[in-house]
Amino acid sequence: MQRPECMRRHLSSVIFLLIFLLLISIPGLMTLFKMYTGKELDRQLNGHFDPVEAPVLNKNSILNKSFQHDFEDYFHNSFTGRGYLITTYNQIRHSLFGENSQSCMGDSLIYEPYIIMHLGVYPYDYSTPERLAEMEVYVNKLESISNMLKEQGKSLIVVSASGKAAWFEEDIPGRYFLMPHGLGVSDCLNNVIAERDILYLDCNSYIKGIDFPYPVFYKSSHHWSRTAEIEIENAIFDIINSRTPFSVETYDVTAAIESDVPIDRDADTWALMNLWFPTNETYYTYDININTVSESTNICIQGDSFSELISRDLVQNGHNGIVSNISYDNVYYVNGERVTLLEHDFSILNMNELVNENDIFIILYTDYNLPSYGVGFVDALYNCLCDAAGGI
Repeated sequence: MQRPECMRRHLSSVIFLLIFLLLISIPGLMTLFKMYTGKELDRQLNGHFDPVEAPVLNKNSILNKSFQHDFEDYFHNSFTGRGYLITTYNQIRHSLFGENSQSCMGDSLIYEPYIIMHLGVYPYDYSTPERLAEMEVYVNKLESISNMLKEQGKSLIVVSASGKAAWFEEDIPGRYFLMPHGLGVSDCLNNVIAERDILYLDCNSYIKGIDFPYPVFYKSSHHWSRTAEIEIENAIFDIINSRTPFSVETYDVTAAIESDVPIDRDADTWALMNLWFPTNETYYTYDININTVSESTNICIQGDSFSELISRDLVQNGHNGIVSNISYDNVYYVNGERVTLLEHDFSILNMNELVNENDIFIILYTDYNLPSYGVGFVDALYNCLCDAAGGI
């Protein structure tokens, strides 16, 4: 006769085995349920996932041994229950070990490259002669573009902003401050461009100068808050109205709206982590009145993802004129509609037509993307204007 203690151990082992078998059976059972009922019992994951087609079972796929590998890849990416398992795994990693699928640093979700660029960690220390020389070449080119556009009655505005790391320095792990570091790329640009005749907006200095009461960034996103975006847009409008021959609309803030739910891109990074628990931040946006103008002004904005939303706001708020947006060197939009895929090649874009159609050019980058020096757009615009001026 078995002792009670042995029976308890045996029963515990049986229960553990049953739970284990149930867990590993759930994906297959849920997949069969979907096949027979057509109903999806899964959690939708955020992010982009390349579709994986079901492999074809035939003589060739068996003989060349590709079917098994392809079927494993297909099942891994399509079985029902995958969303639940991935979300649970991600939540355990984040809650217990501070790890996540976005490779961010700590609870403030700061990408490591943003930290390196902000602190000027080698090799991105812009106090070195080599890096300073690169920046001077870039800014000299911007100044030449500005001058050539002025001769045509047009204007260039350069906008820059430090990324999230600049606003969450207290959350940057101490090891980064121990690394060899010096001058960040934004500070270098500020120093060099101050000596040039260029319309320039340093977003960080501007936001700090107006005693901004709301978060510039949220822990849950790498993009500006909506309130900060609207303040920056108004600052750009003020430059246009006061320092160029053109007039554009402005915004009057009538109220600040508080929300427990993320607004627009306020939690896009958090969403990509695919966790069970939502954020616990308070989010804000503005109610605005738009002061329209009768003058039509065509604006071309080129830059990183921060430029995309400013372009979108202009279109949605009824800007009087054409709004063109060139996202990095990837896509060319006009009034929010995609016109051309650039595929990293500005020769696809008719630069002469772009210059002729637009009155104002805005180039906007955050520090993480500044070292790309316009990803080819500045060079393409410079070459186009030089050709039009007779090869200056």
